[in-house]
Parts: sequence; C-alpha cells; structure tokens
Amino acid sequence: MKKIMILIIAVLLVVTFPLYAVFFLPGVGGKPTKEDRADYARRAPNFDGKAFHNEEEVAVMVKDAGEDENTASTKDVRPKTALPVMEPTFSATPAEDDFTVTWFGHSSLLVQVAGKNILLDPVFSEKLSPVSWIGIGRFTPCPVTVSDLPEIDLMILSHDHYDHLDYKVMKEISAKVKRVIVPLGVEAHLRKWKFDMDKVENLAWWEESVGEDGLTVACTPAQHFSGRWLTGRNQTLWASWVLKAGGKQIFYNGDSGFASHYERIHEKYGDFDFALMECGQYNKRWASIHSFPEEGGDAMKILGAHLAMPIHWGAFVLARHAWDDSVERFSRHAEETGLNFITPKIGETVDLTQENLSQFQEKWWREIE
Repeated sequence: MKKIMILIIAVLLVVTFPLYAVFFLPGVGGKPTKEDRADYARRAPNFDGKAFHNEEEVAVMVKDAGEDENTASTKDVRPKTALPVMEPTFSATPAEDDFTVTWFGHSSLLVQVAGKNILLDPVFSEKLSPVSWIGIGRFTPCPVTVSDLPEIDLMILSHDHYDHLDYKVMKEISAKVKRVIVPLGVEAHLRKWKFDMDKVENLAWWEESVGEDGLTVACTPAQHFSGRWLTGRNQTLWASWVLKAGGKQIFYNGDSGFASHYERIHEKYGDFDFALMECGQYNKRWASIHSFPEEGGDAMKILGAHLAMPIHWGAFVLARHAWDDSVERFSRHAEETGLNFITPKIGETVDLTQENLSQFQEKWWREIE
C-alpha cells in the first residue's frame, strides 16, 4: 500500500508541476506546437522530432570533474561593494558611420552599426526566475529600463534560459522593436506572452535572414542546451549569431562550450570586426556547455576577430568562481596570446571606430573587493 501511495504521489507531481507552470507561472513560457515541430524537423538536422541536440554528444553536467587549477582571483562570488555603473551615452538615432557597443551587464548589449540599433538578450529584471519575488538576484543594477532604450531595429535572443530571455522585458518591449530573430522554438515563448508575432522570425543553424534595412543575420551553432522548467529540456534551439551591416561583421557567442563549430563558422564567414565572447559562469562539472575564459580567447582567435569583449559576467552568480575571475583570466590569456580586447564598465558606451581604445581596456575590477 505504501509503495502504491508513493507511486500515486509521484505521478501527481509529474502531472501537476507542468500544469502549475502553465497556469500560474506565465514567465515559464510556451511550448512548440505539433506543427512547429514538423517545421523544425524539415529545417534542422539536429532536431529529432522531440528535442534539439548538439553537433557533438556531450554531457550537460558530470559528477567528478576535479578542481579548476587555473583560477586567477580569490575574491568572493559576489563583490563586497557595488560595481561602477555608468550612464549610457548611446544615440537614439545613430548615424550610418556609427559603430558602438553598450554593455548592460551579463550578456545584455546594445550594438549600434550602420544607423541601426541592435539589442542582444535584454535581461533587465532584478531576479532570474519565472516570478519576481524569488530567484537569483543581481549584484549590479541594470543601467537602463525598456523605456530608456531607443527604437530597436533588431532584437536577437540567443536561447531561452532565464539569464538570456526576460519575461518582463518581453512583455514591455514589443511595441519598441521592429524585428526579432530567435532560434527555432523560442518563438513559442513570445507567442505565449502575446508578443507581436508579425515581427518574429525563427532560424535553424546556418539559416540566414536578410532584412529590408540591409541587416543580415546568420544563426550559427553553439554547444549548450535549453529549457525554462523541470520538463521540456531542449525543445527549443540555442545558437550563436553572425551580424552583417554597414561593411562590419560581428559575432555574438550566446552561451556555448568550446567546440569545433567555431572553425566552421570562420570557414563560412571569414574574419570578424568584433566578437562578443562568453567568459563567465564556468565550472569543470559543466565544461562542455560553458566556456572557460581562456577558451573564449581561443575561440576569438579561431574566428579571426580583430577585437573582442568578454561578456556573461558582472551581474549574476551562476557559478562558484570569484566574481572577477572570468574577466581577469580572459584578459591575462588575451594579453599572453596577443589578442585585442576591451573591458568597458557596465553602462559605458564604447565608440568602436576610435583607433585608441585604451580607456576601455583598464582593469577597473581590480580596485573592487
């Protein structure tokens, strides 16, 4: 009798948890339909009809991986004092020859190029969670709100994890965005949240979208995973991105472990003017799906990036390394291997057309405990 009761409880949990998420946690998002999945199967070789897969078979997490012996910082996982947050100086209407980047912390950025405003993974909420009252909180405030942003010509979402896809932002930003591009499946979340779906386009790896405004976007592979709840893992795709505009070529890493896809991306698209490279929230237990800082630098070199910026740090604690270990290691490795990079403060707008970027290469984090 006891075993039967345990089985009944287990079944009820399996059934009610997804239902609870659907009806009481709208921030969890939506699910692809049967028609969606049939479309994905036609377009994506890495979709098996139920879930997406990486190009190489990798474990999301392993039990016994040993210790990371390359740490560069002994600070806590959160800074003891506030990080400097600058007031952004981006233009609401960038000129055709403008080329700037503004970092809002973690992997949220505004790139301005060829007179266009391109928004990447905007996460402005205080907590990473389907609800506002619990979750992983910021240790650095976001320097902007949705209302502070200019009209967005293109918004790109790399995948559906909470630190890259913000339910609250998506509910507020639809009217301000002209065009949205997402990996296959992520559109199901936007549809659930009543986003204007006429603006949304989904792409499989190696598919491209050419806009009437001249912005070309290519969806390229990444080695990661997806999911926003206890069920439904890998029902949506994850991706890195190639952006072409005004004679500039930009690479956005999203989240990815270090793998051979960087070589194929370079083979197809050649060198990059600017690369935004993941460098934080790593651990040897999940080394296949997040890059160590040195790997971010190595990927930059493979991509032929003339300039790079380390991201995925400075706002949230998603791993147990020191809060500045990532940028310290990335900087050290880049300097040792002769790579050109910038490390602006959060909120700081960088004019990438300047020949001298030394003011954005200061190691400001060393002054903060």
